Order: sequence, then structure tokens, then C-alpha cells
Amino acid sequence: MIFCLDRAGFVGDDGAVHHGFMDLAFLRPMPGMVLMAPSDEGELKRCLQLAYQIDAPSAIRYPRDSVPPCDLDDTLVDPVLRERARSDWELGVSRVLRRGTDATIISYGALTEQALVAAQRLSEEGIETEVIDARFCKPLDGNMLQRVLREDHPVLTLEDHALIGGFGAAVLEYAQLHRLPTNWVYRLGHPERLIPHATRSEQLTEVGLDAVGIASRVKEAVRGARVASESESLSV
Repeated sequence: MIFCLDRAGFVGDDGAVHHGFMDLAFLRPMPGMVLMAPSDEGELKRCLQLAYQIDAPSAIRYPRDSVPPCDLDDTLVDPVLRERARSDWELGVSRVLRRGTDATIISYGALTEQALVAAQRLSEEGIETEVIDARFCKPLDGNMLQRVLREDHPVLTLEDHALIGGFGAAVLEYAQLHRLPTNWVYRLGHPERLIPHATRSEQLTEVGLDAVGIASRVKEAVRGARVASESESLSV
């Protein structure tokens, strides 16, 4: 069984009560369910191919909006990342779209392009941000989370879904189960209120999930981590 969930996230002029922000919360508990969110046209095709191949129910979410027509990995300057992104497509494996040491954004689905734009803006200000396309909410990429969830390293989860029961919540649950640090995890997603009629772009701006808003949250997180690190150094 394959569920194709269109109108995921903010739906623009469809109306305040039509946003698709609860699908992960009710699908994630289902045993054996595979949850995918493509970030571009190429990923959507690969999600469908995988859904047909696996012996499990699956759901693929995508927005009421245009998606990047090309593969985002085609735009990668780093040839190593480009090759890895193309070759690592398998169940429960994310892809790294940009390297960075100051913070990590783990994006689930359609907001990945916004995350990349935010990371470029941050780089111009001297903040190097890693951008990871999660691809899967279930199963999560445990190897990736084991790598990025560490002390004094800001990690921001990004999704156009409610924070309650969403992708960021799944990351925190994994971290708790595997005793990984969560002090520097920040969850960005749909706020707990209904967003009125507007274009999808305007709605993302209103709730801080556009590139400008994402970059602002990363800067806050990085500043906090640096202050904490300096305080620890002084106390020692």
C-alpha cells in the first residue's frame, strides 16, 4: 500500500484549516510504516520506485506547490557530496547537500531548498552550516544522527508539519533511546495555531520557515553554542 499525500504542509489559498500538518503524527505509530518526503522532482521519482520495491506500507508527502525540477544534488559544487548523494539512495539513508562545521540543518521534505538558501546566506556571514536532506522520517538515518548529535553543536530539524508528533519529535525520541545529547537540538516547524489565507511563500515567511527565518534561527543557535563554549573555557 502506497499513500501519496499531496498538500503536505502549508497549502496557501486553500485555507487556514486545510494545511497538511498532522500526517506524520498519525502515520508514524503504524508498525512497519515507511515515511518519505522528497525535496525535489528526482527524489519524488526515487521515493515512488522504492515504495514499489519494499514489502511494507509507505507514505510519500509533498506540498501544494512547485518543486525544484532538477535534482538538488546536481547543483552541488562538491563532487564528493554530489556522488554520494546520487549513490546512497536506500531505505533509511539521508543525503548531505552541504558541508559545514558550525551547525547542522536536518530538513525533511520540501523545505530543503530553503535550507540551502539559508546556508548560503549564513556562509556569507562566516557561519558554515551543514545541510542534510533527511529523506525519511521512518526509518530515521541512525548513523547520521549518531554523527551530528553531539555536545555544543547546534542541530536544527526543519519540517512543514506540526512539532507535536513530527520529524523533529522523531529525532528527539531516537536520541533519547540511544542516549545521544539533545541540549542543542532546535525544532523548526508548523506553530500550534492555524495560519490564515496567503500564498505558501507568504505563509512560510510568517512562521519563519523561509530562508531568512531559518538563517536567523541558525545564527541564534550558533551564538548560544559559542557563548556556552566560552563560559566552559573560562570556568576551567
